[in-house]
Amino acid sequence: MGEPIRILLAFVLAAAPAVLLCRVMMSLRIMDAPTEARKIQRHAVPTSGGIAVMISAYLATVAITEFTDWNLDSVILVTGAGALSAMLLGFADDILNVRATYRLVLVLAITLGMAVF
Repeated sequence: MGEPIRILLAFVLAAAPAVLLCRVMMSLRIMDAPTEARKIQRHAVPTSGGIAVMISAYLATVAITEFTDWNLDSVILVTGAGALSAMLLGFADDILNVRATYRLVLVLAITLGMAVF
């Protein structure tokens, strides 16, 4: 199988979960409502599409390293995993209103984990 076909396959493997996850997030109605004075929107808007895009981008990166001869440095994969973890923490904060001190400790743990690897 040629490399362009493998790259296309990696794209398809990443695009399918993105579409599925975006639909799931929207069906769960995880929205940002204008409940505070600092928010400028008038109606609730979906806030979780970025998670689907981030997961899919990470899957595409991993798939490209597996299906092609491209040898991406492990730093890229670790950085992507750390970014995904931080994004999921932000998502959890949107839903659960995590205390700032807990968020800080978790972000520091993510950063430490990235530094160790």
